[in-house]
Amino acid sequence: MAAFLLFPAATHAARGQQAPSRSPLSRAEVFAGGELENYLRYLQTLRVVPLYPWGLRAFSPRELDDLAPRDTAHPWARRYDLAAPPTRRSFGWLSPTASLRANTTFPFGYNDGPIWAGRGLTVAAQGGFAARVGAMSLSVVPLVYATQNAGFALMPNGQTGRLAYADGANPTSIARYVSIGGSSLPA
Repeated sequence: MAAFLLFPAATHAARGQQAPSRSPLSRAEVFAGGELENYLRYLQTLRVVPLYPWGLRAFSPRELDDLAPRDTAHPWARRYDLAAPPTRRSFGWLSPTASLRANTTFPFGYNDGPIWAGRGLTVAAQGGFAARVGAMSLSVVPLVYATQNAGFALMPNGQTGRLAYADGANPTSIARYVSIGGSSLPA
């Protein structure tokens, strides 16, 4: 269903028509490590938004109130509404997203969050809603995915037993991990 919802926007842009108006939910879509959070970092380097410490967790709505650009003199101002809302109560649907990953030789993924991008095709869809009342906020953004997860040959590493499933280049290092085939890990 998410792919269906994205299709009209893609055909709208393909016809060369003007992009839709600014998204009022942009602030609710500032997720840790996401595109809009990275954009706020960029604006910080240009001194468009105030200096503020960055961490691993997402910004709270109150932090975003303080970080939001005070004017519309930034590059994405026509697309995203990052200004603080006039009221502390809000509810809205978040923009759905869909992705397709293809791994032809072995499982590989980078910065995929909870998605396991196995060998073969992996399709994912995400959407949800966000609400805020005063200092309380709620984001419900479930992610669903399906992966082909086809079999693949492991690189020989010269080890036996459990270590035969370890990393091909660094079999005794714990920095990388490959699942132990069909058996579970020891407790």
